[in-house]
Formats: sequence, structure tokens, C-alpha cells
Amino acid sequence: MPKKLGSIFYRTEVGISSALMFATVVITTYNMLMRWLGFSVGDWFEESVTTLLSWSVFFGIGACIRDKRLVVVEVLTQYFSEKWRRIADILITVVSILLFSLLWLASLQLSAKFYEAGIVVYTMFNIPVYLVMSCIPVSMILWIYHLMEHLMAISHSGWRQDA
Repeated sequence: MPKKLGSIFYRTEVGISSALMFATVVITTYNMLMRWLGFSVGDWFEESVTTLLSWSVFFGIGACIRDKRLVVVEVLTQYFSEKWRRIADILITVVSILLFSLLWLASLQLSAKFYEAGIVVYTMFNIPVYLVMSCIPVSMILWIYHLMEHLMAISHSGWRQDA
């Protein structure tokens, strides 16, 4: 997989996640200020903050996978020999790819059901639920991409501490 494409995905994920987190902080601060002044901002606040925070986490996980910032089974495998650590790393990555692929398919089916049903979030200005849910299949594709990138790296270059 081309490194440039992976770098573009990574920068995009970090940028989106950071922007969404910033928007969450701005909206929360606005709500706190309005409440302090005695005004109500309406029901849209809770739904929008929940949605923005969820999207931020989903897009941020892809960057964490790439940077190896997730806590994984490495705690258990640190006592293995290098050969067995590499085997465990490959197995964990393959199982993760398969699991996320199944979850990706399920998220597509869920989004399709929301689309067909025409359900909207009334408290968020009637935004269709399938749009709110769209971050899940998109982010999972990015997760799978980063895991495949990691699998290719350890398959071609052998096991390294930073692989």
C-alpha cells in the first residue's frame, strides 16, 4: 500500500477528529455560557455534542491504530520470544481485520435500514439518522486500511519493536 495514501488518510483522520473535538468544546462552552446567563439553548445541544464526540472518537481510533496507541494484547505477548511475538502480532492483526470487516458490513446494513425507514433526529433539526450513523462504516474502512498497512509492514520486513 502506498505510504503517501496512508499518510493522507492519517492526516485527514487526525484533522477531522481534532475539528470535531474542537466543535464539541465550543458547543459545550456556548451551552454553559448561555445557561449561566439564564438562557436555554434547546434540545439540539445534547444530540449534537453526543454525535460530534462519537464521530471524533471513531475517526481518532484510526489514527491510534496507525500510531500503535491502543492498548492491545502486547501486555501478554511481551514475555514471548521475538518469533512468537511476531506470530501473535500477525494473528491479532488478522483477527482484528476480520472482526472489523464483519462490523463494517453490519454498520452498512444498519445505515441502510435507517435510510429506508427515513428516521430523523428531531432534536438536531431533522437530520436523517443514517447521516449521523455514516461515520461508523467510513471510519471502519479506515481502521481496516491501517490494520492491513500494519500487516503488510510486519509481513514484509519482519517483526520490529515499532512495527
